[in-house]
Amino acid sequence: KRELLKALRPLGVALKSAADLHWSLRLPLEAERIRDAESAQAVTEHAFRVVLSEMKSFKTERDLGLKLDYEMQRESDGDLAFPTIVAGGENACCLHYVKKDEHLKAGELVLLDFGIRIGTLHSDISRTVPISGKFNPLQKMLYQIVLDSAREYQKHVRPGVSLKEIGNVPWEYIMQELETRLVKGYKGTYKLLYDKRPHGVSHFIGEQIHEGEPGTRSLETVLRPGMLISCEPGLYGEFKATIGGKVYREKIGIRIEDDLLITKGGFTNISENIPKTVEDLETLLR
Repeated sequence: KRELLKALRPLGVALKSAADLHWSLRLPLEAERIRDAESAQAVTEHAFRVVLSEMKSFKTERDLGLKLDYEMQRESDGDLAFPTIVAGGENACCLHYVKKDEHLKAGELVLLDFGIRIGTLHSDISRTVPISGKFNPLQKMLYQIVLDSAREYQKHVRPGVSLKEIGNVPWEYIMQELETRLVKGYKGTYKLLYDKRPHGVSHFIGEQIHEGEPGTRSLETVLRPGMLISCEPGLYGEFKATIGGKVYREKIGIRIEDDLLITKGGFTNISENIPKTVEDLETLLR
């Protein structure tokens, strides 16, 4: 680059980065690409529901992952959006866990991060599921905190703001609720595996699963209608509480991720039909 600039300078030619223009054109999705994204959501939803219905048959992370990948790919015209993460128990504390060959253990949770490509677009979904079909009281509390943090974050998602402006909302909410629900509510304790913020809560989704200007993920880009972003708060650490006279201890990771399409009035959660509430998950697992 320096050599090119040096050669052009005597000619009176200057270079200016077109990155801002490039990403302003690439990040908002055209109507046909939005349809691809919605189709990817439908395929992902179907695959996840199949896996929930067969959860009792899976013995290992690999068993579960192979079934999830198969169900997504058999209904798609493309490949996986990225290598599927299947992390049981404390393995979910590793953000990009790739080993995926441990036994699934009764009473633990399993974190799934998965998606499929349809046409030129992807789905990018995370769900955390009780292997035995039911959350224990501590798991349920922590899961609900993460789910509620996503809803809190979504109150701020709208055109005209940047991901950087609102990026701390879920993490501040999670810290507040840990103190309120866990510590004050049950005299519980926790030790997080990070300092308040384990990862970004959003990234742009486009032809690349992590779309945006290289090196920055375009966090300062102002949201506009047609842009597609992830919403993925998480909680990773060691937790303890006495609930109903019983002591519960967990070393777990929980992540819940949806894909949000920015609209003129705010956003549409195009992942809304993929089950995620405690009640829906337990009902489908049952």
